[in-house]
Amino acid sequence: MGTWIGTARSNYFRVKDPEAFRVWAESLGLDVFDRIDHQRERRYCIAAAEGDGWPLSTGRGEDWRKIDFIAELAQHVKPGDIVVCTEAGAEKRRFITGEAVAFRVGFAGVERLKISLNDIYDLAEREWGMRPNEAEY
Repeated sequence: MGTWIGTARSNYFRVKDPEAFRVWAESLGLDVFDRIDHQRERRYCIAAAEGDGWPLSTGRGEDWRKIDFIAELAQHVKPGDIVVCTEAGAEKRRFITGEAVAFRVGFAGVERLKISLNDIYDLAEREWGMRPNEAEY
């Protein structure tokens, strides 16, 4: 059995507290990048440092817990910004996966949109009335 190896990164967005954001991101093994935009505001980007994509859990042993990565990230984002988190990877050449999640923090909480590479099968079936076989092992 192969090991899934993925890569993940976000777009650039503003954060409420840069130091708290960095501490949180680095605690999950994420790399943090920043830049000044055309409006002279500092924006941040995160990327998976290892080949595991976005983290699904944190801690070890009795401290292990599953996390909602988007919900945790949203706590750091300034309201009004739209964050896009992309991830793609493969288990050898058998399973190629990818998805993108966009979210924003508003009065109603965190609003999310999500697409996956596998959405193409539903799209092809709706468009042409026949479901293609899947590109996998």
